[in-house]
Amino acid sequence: MNKIFKVGLIGCGHISETYFRGHDYFNNFQIIKCADINTENAKKMLSDCIEIISKSEKDRQETLKEKYNMQEITSAEKRELQQIILKNDEMSEEDQILLKNLSSK
Repeated sequence: MNKIFKVGLIGCGHISETYFRGHDYFNNFQIIKCADINTENAKKMLSDCIEIISKSEKDRQETLKEKYNMQEITSAEKRELQQIILKNDEMSEEDQILLKNLSSK
């Protein structure tokens, strides 16, 4: 039986989103508290991350592709999109080109 660690997140900057997404991959921790010097930042980060987690990966992939096409994608989102594409059973030619473009500067 795997132990589930209860985690409190201090600071709700951009990296905290990565921790929320990490739960899907590791499943051995549970974020139970969020804190930030700015309470509104903590509340927004929590609600944003809950929304992200609740979407299916396919929806998330489409959202990230749209952001990429509009050149509004962050480097963290580029890495996430790469990971989602690589997890697919089959890769379309379009995804192959996108993956190559995501990997280059």
